[in-house]
Amino acid sequence: FHLAPALMDKGMDGTLAASIAGLFGLMAIVGRLALGALFDKLGQASVTTGLMALYAIAAIILAQPGTNIALAVTGCVVLGLGAGGFGVAVACLVARLFPGSIFGVIYGTLMSISTLAAAIGPLAVSALHDATKSYTPAFWIGAGISVLGALLLAKLDPVVIDPSASN
Repeated sequence: FHLAPALMDKGMDGTLAASIAGLFGLMAIVGRLALGALFDKLGQASVTTGLMALYAIAAIILAQPGTNIALAVTGCVVLGLGAGGFGVAVACLVARLFPGSIFGVIYGTLMSISTLAAAIGPLAVSALHDATKSYTPAFWIGAGISVLGALLLAKLDPVVIDPSASN
């Protein structure tokens, strides 16, 4: 939502910023298509951790000062690749970590949290931008959250539910 305005904040004109931000959408398609092959070659845990690392890398790139078109393009491409695989990665990760009997509850909860974050995030970024007159702090916060997410994902182990415990 704020990608083109964030690029304009760095001094790019609106048309250029929108064109570069548009790469996000194209790369999201590529990321979604490539995800299955990556799961097969690298495993789900590595790929999902890597997706969070892509978010962190993109945020760090986009937090850099100045009007650097190459950095803007790279940041949008990396961000799009990561975002494209997010929903698929969550579904696959939940299927790997939790028994099928509770898949719907876990996946639905995670998607609800994700939707809530998608609703609140732009408002929070707007408020931060209004307070600081820059999108840079939002990128640094996003990088930190992404690194934390990657570290947490790297530590996940499948959940084993004892069927006799429900009695």
